[in-house]
Amino acid sequence: MSTTILESAPAELSEVWRDSAEDQRKTEEREFAPGQLPETLSVEQEFALQVDYSHTCFPVEGNISVHVADPDKSPIRLGYSETEGTLEVIGWGMKLPLEKAQELPREIGRRFLELYSKAVTGCLRDEERKWLRSISEQMDYHAFAASRKLPRYREATLIRKEPVLLVQFLEDRNVKLDISLASKLTAVNCGERFAAWFTMNENGAISDLNHVLRLPPLEEDLRDMPIASKPIEFPPGVCSLLPRLEEE
Repeated sequence: MSTTILESAPAELSEVWRDSAEDQRKTEEREFAPGQLPETLSVEQEFALQVDYSHTCFPVEGNISVHVADPDKSPIRLGYSETEGTLEVIGWGMKLPLEKAQELPREIGRRFLELYSKAVTGCLRDEERKWLRSISEQMDYHAFAASRKLPRYREATLIRKEPVLLVQFLEDRNVKLDISLASKLTAVNCGERFAAWFTMNENGAISDLNHVLRLPPLEEDLRDMPIASKPIEFPPGVCSLLPRLEEE
């Protein structure tokens, strides 16, 4: 198996391959001018020290944070560069001066939100897309996205409040809600229709509802709908030119 070692020089890079076979060592050196490196060749950053970061929760918005999915198997790694005096969050494309290490939790949250925002708005560059793909595997990306879902407007009928809170949505599906939400429907009687903005949790269940509106009975809604206009009557000479439905 070959190991690649790169050494930088002002005008060229030297690539050294060392192969081991039957206790014999063979070395091959090739010279590359700047701009002639193979596309698949990459130079890894060397750090004086690499450590696992003990923090696993990073604030993003109010009480919403992004968490490390598996701190034991895939923690955030920090690399210290002695020559630059910086700490780099490995695989995140971010670094900051060592003296600002106490700001790491906030900066990591900022970096996550930056890449997440670019993904939502479709502004990711190729390199950023690579970083976000790696980060989304390391962090609990799905839980974070679920925690930021906007409430959904829905119309329902209140079936009962006690002993359980039960509502029926337009698709004739009865849903049991947490009894703590009953106070949100104080002004709605059983059997009445209402609308609200429903918040869903990461499992797709309703966790909250707000901005309740009372709605008229469905029959009244249908009665108030505009009457469909009469079909257009074409002159006999035009009717023969119109496409006809084929009779079976």
